[in-house]
Amino acid sequence: MGRLPKDREIQAIKRRVALVLLIIGSFILTGASFSVYWFMMLKI
Repeated sequence: MGRLPKDREIQAIKRRVALVLLIIGSFILTGASFSVYWFMMLKI
C-alpha cells in the first residue's frame, strides 16, 4: 500500500473511468429519449 501509483497508471485509470461513464451516459440518454418517444406514441 505504501507504493505511490505512477502517472501512467493514473492516466490509464482516468481514461477507463471516463470511457465507462461515457457508455453509461449514452445508455441513459438513449433510454430516456426512447421512453419519451414511447410516451408520446401512447398519448396519441
